[in-house]
Amino acid sequence: MIFTIILISINFSIPFIVLAQAKINGLGVGFLSIIILTAIIGISLPPAHAEVTKVALVTDALFSDQGWGTNAYTAATNLSEKYGFELGTAENVAIPDIESTLRDFAERDYDLIIAHGFQWTDPALTVSPDYPDTKIFVFTGYASGPGVASISPLQQEGTFPLGALAGMLTETNVVGFVGGQPYPNLINIFEGFKAGAHYTNPDVEVLVSWTDDWDDPAKGNAAAEAQIAQGADILFHTADTAGQGMIRAAQDHGIYAFGAVLDQNVTLDWASDTILTSFVLDIEKSFEMAYTITNEGNFVGEMIEPGIETGPGGPGDGIVYLAPFHELDGAVPQDVKNNLDAIVSDIQNGHLVIPFTAEFTAAGVTALTVDESVAATEVASEAQGGGCLIATAAFGSEMAPQVQFLREIRDNTVLQTESGTSFMTGFNQFYYSFSPVIADYERENPAFKETVKLALTPLLSSLTLLQYADINSESEMLGYGIGVILLNIGMYFVAPAALIMTVGKRIIKK
Repeated sequence: MIFTIILISINFSIPFIVLAQAKINGLGVGFLSIIILTAIIGISLPPAHAEVTKVALVTDALFSDQGWGTNAYTAATNLSEKYGFELGTAENVAIPDIESTLRDFAERDYDLIIAHGFQWTDPALTVSPDYPDTKIFVFTGYASGPGVASISPLQQEGTFPLGALAGMLTETNVVGFVGGQPYPNLINIFEGFKAGAHYTNPDVEVLVSWTDDWDDPAKGNAAAEAQIAQGADILFHTADTAGQGMIRAAQDHGIYAFGAVLDQNVTLDWASDTILTSFVLDIEKSFEMAYTITNEGNFVGEMIEPGIETGPGGPGDGIVYLAPFHELDGAVPQDVKNNLDAIVSDIQNGHLVIPFTAEFTAAGVTALTVDESVAATEVASEAQGGGCLIATAAFGSEMAPQVQFLREIRDNTVLQTESGTSFMTGFNQFYYSFSPVIADYERENPAFKETVKLALTPLLSSLTLLQYADINSESEMLGYGIGVILLNIGMYFVAPAALIMTVGKRIIKK
């Protein structure tokens, strides 16, 4: 990333350096000013856009499933009433019919199509170029394009604390997960749950069963019974209607279950004595985001990745949260609640980073092998500041001396003061927005890996100064921190700029 920034800085600086070295008359300066002002005005003024009057909700789920589909339909109808747009819907769409369904709504001049499910991503990318006036938002999508945006909630940030809760409450040290199909999103949800369980209880066993069916409660019930027979005393599902069979099994055996997508303690009133809490997606907040962005003419083909929030309608762009315990509140000890709140807070402020643990194929419908390198112990070890992903990829191992050095500086120096902790919180939010991509690219491209390793060398050298610093106060931390930052600005920006100016001057003289 540092190397990329340097390149960008160089490219941005060249015209100004050349301009400064050349003898430009007033006309030239005036002409340049016009160009710059024109560019600024062009960037500042958004293009004209048509108001969104027709919105379609399309999904392969059933609107009656009391989970994924029901949540989406309720959200869309609520927003239709709130904003007055015409709502078109299509449910239970077979996978082979996804592309034709998108084309049908685009042909009928729908301004916005909300495609509910990651399976819609590739068909959306295929259809979109043919209908430039129709914008498509894919909920839980994994790619974007000129007319396609994805809202990809960090669902693992919701299932991790859910697993942590299970790990604290289990009496048998066995908990279970029942999923519909092992799609990458579902694998990620499960791995987040498993990592959370191991975070609070390293001895817990996490069972997993896939029903290969989203609509048959009997299959969810059978999967749950098998897990209960193996000792599971807490169960979690993401299996839509099939998951209700799991909840029935938990109820029959007098154990707790965790719901999914909706607050199922409320929506499934027959299970209010069984569903302790639920992993909830604030889908209405997400759909409103899609509508508002499009209606205001701010649509950009991008991936939006909202994370965890404290509750429905919470501040920020988070859309994942854990439902209240409702009438079962007394069943959860206060120390467990406190630990759970602390975990959620650590995730929100970037002190605890929960990575995505499954990848997508080109088609996005085939489950892949989970990245076993993301172990629960690794996740837990990053609770104070997150992992050094770029450095780890560059130097080949978390145990590399360079990576350990960065950890020591972070944990033993920076995080020992309030100002340092505040800096790390803000830095982590920025760093983890791009570092997984950079790290993956390093692993795939040895030449880029070596470039990053070289680019990190000045940074590592400058940080050694902190090893010899005697920091005993906030002011000293701020002083040394600012000094190191200025030193790195000099090495990465001022020195290259000076070099460019010298070279530019020689070129101009020639």
